[in-house]
This record gives sequence, structure tokens and C-alpha cells, in this order.
Amino acid sequence: MNKMSMRQDWRMFSVSPPLLRNPGMAKRLPNFYAKYLPKWDFFPAAFLKDGGTDLEKAIRLLNEQGTSLECIDDLSHMVANLFKHEYAEDPLFNTFITACGQVSKKLKQTILACLAPPKVSFKARFMNLHRLVEWADKLLKHVPQNQAEDAPMLAKLRASLDQLPECEPFIKRFLRDAKSMLACQKILKQEGVEPCNLRAMSEVD
Repeated sequence: MNKMSMRQDWRMFSVSPPLLRNPGMAKRLPNFYAKYLPKWDFFPAAFLKDGGTDLEKAIRLLNEQGTSLECIDDLSHMVANLFKHEYAEDPLFNTFITACGQVSKKLKQTILACLAPPKVSFKARFMNLHRLVEWADKLLKHVPQNQAEDAPMLAKLRASLDQLPECEPFIKRFLRDAKSMLACQKILKQEGVEPCNLRAMSEVD
């Protein structure tokens, strides 16, 4: 009878990021494993990869030499790529990113610095885009529209918003899609793929 593999049944190891960034890594990695795997007391069953292609090419070369390794896409990177495919060409996307940067500059080193946007790596921006959008949504809710007179602090906040209010259609669309996507991602990461979890994901709003 087959027994389901649990986390404690697996041994994890990582490929050095500098190695991954070097040109030609895909061709050198098989040689690396040919040299060092005999010294280990285990053989990898699968590799978890990000959105890049180098590691995938390396696994393909290893399999051509007789191994039977699996290449598994990291869930967070897959979701980020879905967001990138859907929103990278959105006319308001670049406006939104630029506005977030301008708001950050205007709020930092002021009494309103606590309202500045979260730091997000530009390279991995689609992995953390939901954090920026959620921040923007909450911030805009603190600034009522069409208010005749603002309190001094609210006036200062309103003056710092740059083009963020114009990005509200983008914010609403992204939150509409991201809410369900991220909820399903959380279920998969914490519980795995089980029939009961598939039902739970189908019920996500």
C-alpha cells in the first residue's frame, strides 16, 4: 500500500543563487551533480524552481543522461507570472508603480511616514504587487473624495497622493482577481492538493 509522503520524509537542499546567475549554468550543473552526488547519501527526486529557465534546462540535460528528475514550479512564482501576464500591459500599471514611488518620497521623513507604501523589490514586483495594491486601497479609503475642507493632516496626505487616485480602476480590478488567487495559493501551500482542499478552493469568492 502506498504511503503518502510527508514533509518529514524529505530532505531539502538548495542550489547557490550565484551559481544560478552565472552564464552557462544549465550546462555546468549536470557536471556539478555528477561530481558531488556520489558523495551524498541521497539522490534528489525533484527540483523546485522559480520562474527562470536555467534550472529547467539543467534538469532536462540531467535526464538526457539517464536520471529521472522532476522539475516543479514554485507556486508563488507561478501566481506572480499569472499576474504579470494579466497586468503588465495594463495602461494604469506603470502609472500605479510610479505613483507609489512618488507617494513614498513625499511621505518619508514626515509625520505621515507610517503611511508610506511597503518596500517591494522591483525585480520581484509581481510577487509582492498585492501588498502595494492593498496598501493603496487602504490609503485611498482614508482620503474622502470631494471634501470641501480638509483638516491640515488630511490635506497634507491628499497632497502626497500624486496620481494614485487615478489608479483606482486598476486597484479594484487587481484586488478582485488577487483575492481568490492568493486565497487558493494559501490553501495549497499550507494543506497541499487534497480533494477536500480542492473543494475549499472552488468555494473561494
